[in-house]
Amino acid sequence: MNKKLTKALKDANKKLKERKFLANYKIEIDGNFTSEYNEVRLVSPDGYHLFPIANAETEGEAVAVIEAYMSGFSHGRDNSYVRFCDRDAA
Repeated sequence: MNKKLTKALKDANKKLKERKFLANYKIEIDGNFTSEYNEVRLVSPDGYHLFPIANAETEGEAVAVIEAYMSGFSHGRDNSYVRFCDRDAA
């Protein structure tokens, strides 16, 4: 992975830990960018629950996906997709 993608993952996972919800979850990428199917996903602490976010063909697309996903937290609405999924898991 390039430096920009590594930083985006690190920052996103740090922000997740700071939140009251999804604090133990992390964002990871399943793939090595040799094909068009590199899944960006949210993973539960036990690794059993996987929530696909999107597929990214390039590392630049993966960075955009992560940043867009994390911007969903910033509006603070309780009916956002992320908070809805977290509420159902509880």
